[in-house]
Amino acid sequence: MAATGAQADRGALLLDYAPPRAHPIVYAGILCFGFVFATGSLENLLRDDRPEVYLLYALPLLATLAFLGAMWPSRTRIHEHGIAPSRPLLLRWVRPFVRWDELAAVYPSSYDVTGAFVSPFASSDGKVTQTGLGLEWPDGRRETVKFTPTRFAQTSRRSRGYREAYAVVSELFERRGVPLVPAAPVYSDAERKAMLAKAREPFLPFFAIVFLFASAAPVAWVLLKVGLPVEVALPIALIAPLATSLRSWAKSRQRNRLLDLLSKSAQFERQRRDDRPAAESVESGRPPHSLASLDSAARPGGGRA
Repeated sequence: MAATGAQADRGALLLDYAPPRAHPIVYAGILCFGFVFATGSLENLLRDDRPEVYLLYALPLLATLAFLGAMWPSRTRIHEHGIAPSRPLLLRWVRPFVRWDELAAVYPSSYDVTGAFVSPFASSDGKVTQTGLGLEWPDGRRETVKFTPTRFAQTSRRSRGYREAYAVVSELFERRGVPLVPAAPVYSDAERKAMLAKAREPFLPFFAIVFLFASAAPVAWVLLKVGLPVEVALPIALIAPLATSLRSWAKSRQRNRLLDLLSKSAQFERQRRDDRPAAESVESGRPPHSLASLDSAARPGGGRA
């Protein structure tokens, strides 16, 4: 009964979206480790048939399957009174439902597909950046509800799932008479161009990305050659790649924040432009265009009196 009451309090279900179950690299890991387990077990069977060897070959596969289960996402559900964002299994307890009246604004928000921030050419024009629903609280906290596609479009960063969700939320807020973005800064053309130019810059120079992927092995080899033990050489060799990756991740967050500011401002300006004709119609005594269209569509003969 309690669960039923909680569901009823959420209002009617308007959209039910199933996100991708896992990142493609997880499936690749399952295939790879599954092959290693099968071939290694066969070799062990033909040679010594030691039980501990089977376990060693199985550990990477079992760890990957455990990760897949722990990160199994829930469905994203949009209700009349709020949204239930997708959460991995381990985090289902974190804000399972967000009510619309808790939020200060809802607008398109940019995010990078997992791992894309290490690309040397990742920018706001590329497929690595996708668009989700940005939820913003009055205290400034933000969350992006993601709609990552299983296949990426060549010319659009807005997946079908996002487009359908945004249309549902826009219509819902319009029915409630509440703007998606009640207030936002308005930027000049020069400011917008400068922010877009900043957002389109590569996260890191090309040599830094090469350093990220290629430095660990040669550095470890040199350190081992000079006599350092493996437990010391390996952490030192990983410092540069990890630091470079963290810097790239931070730049990714900064870039997406710039795009979110522009998106929020654009949504606010669109609302102002849409509200202006309606206000002018009310002042002149004429019904807004949308009401006139509905009225004429309801008349027999296509609107003729």
